[in-house]
Amino acid sequence: GVGLKTITVTLLEAWGADLCPVDTHVHRVIQRLQCVDATSSRDKTYHLLAAILPEGSGFALHHNLLTFGRTICKAKAPKCGECFLAKLCPSRGVV
Repeated sequence: GVGLKTITVTLLEAWGADLCPVDTHVHRVIQRLQCVDATSSRDKTYHLLAAILPEGSGFALHHNLLTFGRTICKAKAPKCGECFLAKLCPSRGVV
């Protein structure tokens, strides 16, 4: 079936809905910042972001977190030394 991520990406990209889809990269960044616990699902992360998302910021937040997760906060070998959030990140050097 079609999951929440596919639905929200489609609504964001095709219709300009003000949403922040949560893929693996977005979810990883939010988990590493400990905004959700390590066992939280992507759906839970989506609902957290949806509850606090400032109006009109869905597209920018999604694409910035996605790019950040792909380039800096990588699954394997994150670049903590290059991260502007490193001083605030509870996962720095742990991953």
